[in-house]
Amino acid sequence: MKGLENQMYLLLLAISNVVAILLIGASIKWRRLVRICFFILFAWACWINWKASLQTPQEYLEYGNLTLRAAGTGILSMAGLPGTLLQ
Repeated sequence: MKGLENQMYLLLLAISNVVAILLIGASIKWRRLVRICFFILFAWACWINWKASLQTPQEYLEYGNLTLRAAGTGILSMAGLPGTLLQ
């Protein structure tokens, strides 16, 4: 995966950042509603990650290259790949 060279990845990254900023701004006025929205957002992300890791594990492992170093190392080490924390 090419990350920043992938146009779809950049578009989805921009959309997710705009949504996060809007939710943070809305939290000033509607705290409970925004808490529910954040719960739904993270539950949806959990489901997507779980589904991706079961259906296409090789593609899921490629996302480890796009994350922060600690998160990426965690994803790759759980897969038992060489050169990671658990090896």
